[in-house]
Amino acid sequence: MGTYSSYYWRRRVLWGGMLIAFGTLALLHQMDVVRIQSIGHYWPVIPVFAGINNILEYPNPRYVFRGLWLIFLGAWLFASIEQIWGLTFNNSWPFLLIAWGTGLILATFLKSRYPAYKAYCHGH
Repeated sequence: MGTYSSYYWRRRVLWGGMLIAFGTLALLHQMDVVRIQSIGHYWPVIPVFAGINNILEYPNPRYVFRGLWLIFLGAWLFASIEQIWGLTFNNSWPFLLIAWGTGLILATFLKSRYPAYKAYCHGH
């Protein structure tokens, strides 16, 4: 199996597994086997899975960077919706600025260390 096809295979397995897990939870909830107050509270898990999916993509700093951003965004959304550690959208929005700034700094270092990332940034 080639490098690209192995990454493609992992991505498909990850998304397929996520769909099976959500479908199973929804089915068990419908059958009154499991009581889930609201599956809607867990939608921020989708960007987290998308981020993991990007990290598993063909190895490229751009995909890793995008994946980390999506993981952060999903975690922030979930923490704000569920008010984990007292976080709400009103008091936790500065985390987005911090993450954005961190991303800009990381992009600068990636441009200098990885020619593929540098070529991508100049091409877009």
